[in-house]
Amino acid sequence: MMLLLKKRQFILLFGLLLVCLSACLRDNELDNYPMNDAEILFFSLSSDSIPALTSTIFTINQNVNGDGFIYNRDSLPFGTVFEHKVTVSYSNDYGTNSMQHLYKTESGNDTIVWVSGSDSLDISPLELTFRSFPYDNDTTRIKKYTLKINIHQIDPDSIQYIKIVDNLDFLKTEELKAVIFNDKYYVFSKESGAVELFSSNDVVSWQTESLTGLPANTVVRDIQIYGNKGYAVTEDGKLFVADGNLNNWTEQPQSKGQILNVLGYLETVGLCAVLQRDDILIFGHTKNLADWETGYAVPDNFPVRDIYTFNREYMNKGTLTVIGGISANNTPLKTVWSTQDGLYWAHLNTIATGPIYSLIRPNIYDYDGKFMIINGVTLPPDNIWREPLYTSVDGGVTWNIETEKEQRYKIYTERKGAASLVSSDGKYGYFLGGQDKNGNYLSEIWKFFINKMEFPKDE
Repeated sequence: MMLLLKKRQFILLFGLLLVCLSACLRDNELDNYPMNDAEILFFSLSSDSIPALTSTIFTINQNVNGDGFIYNRDSLPFGTVFEHKVTVSYSNDYGTNSMQHLYKTESGNDTIVWVSGSDSLDISPLELTFRSFPYDNDTTRIKKYTLKINIHQIDPDSIQYIKIVDNLDFLKTEELKAVIFNDKYYVFSKESGAVELFSSNDVVSWQTESLTGLPANTVVRDIQIYGNKGYAVTEDGKLFVADGNLNNWTEQPQSKGQILNVLGYLETVGLCAVLQRDDILIFGHTKNLADWETGYAVPDNFPVRDIYTFNREYMNKGTLTVIGGISANNTPLKTVWSTQDGLYWAHLNTIATGPIYSLIRPNIYDYDGKFMIINGVTLPPDNIWREPLYTSVDGGVTWNIETEKEQRYKIYTERKGAASLVSSDGKYGYFLGGQDKNGNYLSEIWKFFINKMEFPKDE
């Protein structure tokens, strides 16, 4: 019995030994796998004269019709020129970078250049061909690569202007307002005394909408939208509100005084407006549209008509900014005002130190992080049409004339008083209608955009 047990133990131990030897042999086979692959795993370029090149990431596609392809997905800046050689860095699958082989054709002759890591190379042709050799120099496993340097062919910061539709008769009026409401485009138009409403899903095809509740004396140009509500005032100081849709409006009776104009909406205090109490104009805000908290008197150089109001956030606080407009004594203004409570308005700048003039009905936008002023006419008796594009990157405090690359094409008709609009995603701005130099009302819509808005974005 004891002999049988020892025999079984011997067989068990012998079997375990065979298993271990087999595993070791398999491991040895893996360790001896020939590391002679010529595939390039890393590639970069650098140059002191082109800083953007250092941060450029190159993508390596190992199989394009059997060969490799190296390229930069994010194009280098527009106007990049390789006047000097650049430093090449790379490594292939066997961990070295001393076996790279470059050949190119000039004047019909092949030129062969050996390229090691950190060598300098002329890449001005922007498309070059490399050959990478395996560890054992086996010519049957040479890997061929094409390097393609992508550079933006159009200036990403230039603005394009495109006419997208014409012959829209409802735009041929001075009383226009374009808004975005629930992801849809709307235009309020008043001609011959009646206010009409039109809608579009794409700013190209428009249809007539039903509209009730807005009287004929509504100040169409000063209609305001915030959230799912619309606000409008009449020439005699009445307030009308649309809730949930823009087709139906109802009057909000006021216990005293009149509402001269709506200036915008702030989440913290509600609707902000210019109120008229007896013969005094004062600032006020309300959340229930009936009980107003009032503040300071409205200065003489504060706009009460034709206002351009913009809602932004500064320091995590909602801020209203009002640019230009017409004062209570009917004077066109070049002022910029801002508030965070609707009662106290800070006079940011008269723009006296900048290039801006007092303009009659300019076209003003909040686009690409800038306030933009396009066209408009100076005051009588000069009546000069302003051509430059003015922008402010600091909320309206300072203004500059933009460079030539942000000016309009000659095919664009200068205009004043166009209904202005910026798409919900911020990519496009629109001119709707307006009046040209000859006094004609225009029936067209133009789209403008900065080229970089059209560039594809990698996920």
